[in-house]
Amino acid sequence: MKNKIVLIAIAIIIAIILIIFALNYEKQDNALKDTWKGFYYPRGCVSCEEEWIYSPYLNSYDDCVDWALSIQYSRVQSDGKDPLDKWECGSNCIYDIDINMWMCEETKGTPGTSLFN
Repeated sequence: MKNKIVLIAIAIIIAIILIIFALNYEKQDNALKDTWKGFYYPRGCVSCEEEWIYSPYLNSYDDCVDWALSIQYSRVQSDGKDPLDKWECGSNCIYDIDINMWMCEETKGTPGTSLFN
């Protein structure tokens, strides 16, 4: 009887350890995935930070481009002309409080890309 209890206890401990490792691996796997953030500059004014439009964190570069083009499209519809807006997408961006700026590992997309290219 004691041997069965010991074996059950060992099996439970092993199961708990495996579950902890699996959860930790999943967290590390998610941490390795890139996130993307979009930056949209109305009228192309890169220095007009108070007017910038920021995306939420997105899962891919394509999602970021879609976000930027949807804003550009809505601005074209409301103004009736192609705006001079610029946009860019950055990967794994964080806001650095010390320098008051978004820092990204990489940026992609040509600022000023038009819907009509």
